[in-house]
Amino acid sequence: MYEFLRGDYLDIKQVFSYYPHLEIHSEITKFKFCPCCGTKYNTKNSLKCIECGYVFYRNPSPAVVVFIEKDNKVLLGQRSGRYGYNKWGLPGGFIEINEDFLTAAHREVKEETNLNIEISSILNVVTNFISPSLHTIVIVILAKVTSGDMKPNDDLKDLKWYCLDGEMPDMAFESEKYIIDHIENLKKSTIPIDNDYNKI
Repeated sequence: MYEFLRGDYLDIKQVFSYYPHLEIHSEITKFKFCPCCGTKYNTKNSLKCIECGYVFYRNPSPAVVVFIEKDNKVLLGQRSGRYGYNKWGLPGGFIEINEDFLTAAHREVKEETNLNIEISSILNVVTNFISPSLHTIVIVILAKVTSGDMKPNDDLKDLKWYCLDGEMPDMAFESEKYIIDHIENLKKSTIPIDNDYNKI
């Protein structure tokens, strides 16, 4: 099952950067004042307030996208939001503070497509350095449709099924293009999920 452990699997790619993040992130924070007590920061790269001890962390944002397949096709949505406007991508979004990543996958798909899904496994986990203000860690889920009348909602303006053997539209994120291009190999080494969450 896990051919990649023996070295005869494809080279897995899990880090995608859209700008020189190592250079730009040398400037750690844009805050000039402590968001907790209001004390002015003394140094450019300060992470800790000298007055109240508050530590400002800039952490990646966890997200989930769902590869929904049917008859050798993948469901893609045309984006209407800030990032990747008018380009296409897998349904998904950010994980909320009160939910697990599997519940988030069900919620995002329902919100964006009006479809209910059955999750089968985890395909991959990727890091996206999208902009200096947005660094995401994305869990890529494999699923199929169980019910619902498909219609675009939320951050999507259109939905279409694309044949995996055909040409894909202009994709918003390189990481999702990679997933689509390598889907057959990725499915050989998927991670099973908690069966309590495959359907909600």
